[in-house]
Amino acid sequence: MPVREFWYHVRSAARLIAPKVVATSATLNAGSLESDLEKADLWLTPGAVEGFALDDFSFLSEEERRILGDCVARFLEVARQVPNRGAASETQVKQARSSFAKILELVRFDKYDDVDAFVLGKRLEQALEQTDEMPTWVRAMRFESGLDSIGERALWIYLMVDDEILDVEHPFDAVREVYDLVGKYQRRVSPDWYPFIHFRTVSEQRALAK
Repeated sequence: MPVREFWYHVRSAARLIAPKVVATSATLNAGSLESDLEKADLWLTPGAVEGFALDDFSFLSEEERRILGDCVARFLEVARQVPNRGAASETQVKQARSSFAKILELVRFDKYDDVDAFVLGKRLEQALEQTDEMPTWVRAMRFESGLDSIGERALWIYLMVDDEILDVEHPFDAVREVYDLVGKYQRRVSPDWYPFIHFRTVSEQRALAK
């Protein structure tokens, strides 16, 4: 799986910058990312995006594929100019940091726990975006993949929802509708992966992220 190679190289490069770049928070801040990238240049090598081939990312939207391809190309253009045994210049760091930050924003290590979760989660999100059925009180989604208790492949889907959903007249019915909707589309786009769907309020997620 070529995507896996690219994923691991980008993640390894991000960890060279600072542990917090491979974040566990609900969102990533673009400005904070660029600030961290400016502090060290160990990430600025062609190896940081090794394994990238645009054709392997058919599970992304057309816009996401365009952005990813452009950012990888611009990053490599600069990284290949950095001496093997020398530090990158300030200009080179500035040129590369924006592209690499955008790559990190797209692969979202804080949202997709592993490479399979990235691929499966993107497929599900695209399917759901093509419907008008997802309510606005579902604020975000997070994905993890692995094996379930009987050794079968599974995808854990965490939906972050507004705390106010607990105050509606029939909260269980509202949550159940979303549960059924997400499960239906997950089984449709990735039938070999069983979905385990969990709900967390925004306040619960904030507490976990601390």
